[in-house]
Amino acid sequence: MSPDLLISRALLAAALCLLGIALWRTINWLARRNTAPRLAALQDLRGPDGEDGPVLVYFTTPECIPCKTIQEPAIRAVQAELKDLEVIKIDATQKPHLADQWGVFSVPTTFLVTAKGRVQHINRGAVRAERLLQQLAGMD
Repeated sequence: MSPDLLISRALLAAALCLLGIALWRTINWLARRNTAPRLAALQDLRGPDGEDGPVLVYFTTPECIPCKTIQEPAIRAVQAELKDLEVIKIDATQKPHLADQWGVFSVPTTFLVTAKGRVQHINRGAVRAERLLQQLAGMD
């Protein structure tokens, strides 16, 4: 292969990677923006004391193995450390309309919502407790 062909292929690969990253960031930004109006629907799911602290909205299904083995233990660990964190667990098979409204593509998916009602972080896939704690520490 000629050096020109290698360079052009490398540039094409880099451009595709950058395009993928930009697309992923745009999707997450749109998901955060579009879930804000749906936070009012959470009031029905929230407990009586859940008005003061951050909220972790957790979408799962009964068949989800990563949910049971990674995500739920991580959430329990975070709850043990942060007493003011409210967790709202939503079964996506029982409430598919909520999963659609929130833009959930796969489970587990977690949304970290500030005390002011703003979606700060979206995690698609299993997230360890350390990462959740890091995200919660950086929330306003």
